[in-house]
Amino acid sequence: MIIPREGDTILLVRPESETYAKERSKVKKVKTLLCYRESAEPDYPDLELPSSEDFIYEATQKKEIKKIGVAGYSILTLSVCNALKEAGPMVEIVRSDILTRMRMIKSSS
Repeated sequence: MIIPREGDTILLVRPESETYAKERSKVKKVKTLLCYRESAEPDYPDLELPSSEDFIYEATQKKEIKKIGVAGYSILTLSVCNALKEAGPMVEIVRSDILTRMRMIKSSS
């Protein structure tokens, strides 16, 4: 997921999951990314998939970003890391614990 400082959250999915995600997700914006494809790395020649720059720009509405915080940093795959680096020449990828802190807040129900 991309959770920008402002604007809507975007759920990022692999091509194999797009239909399911759009039908089931509570997040309304769903974007399909090639870097999330399954480990056999199939080609999807008929799909027009956004570049890293495109999906980052859509989320942030900024041409240049300086830092991307990643939750689940320790399980970030190389293909996703490389895609994030393509979002801009000076992008710093850092660990983010914001989602971990949010999960610590429990409701009464």
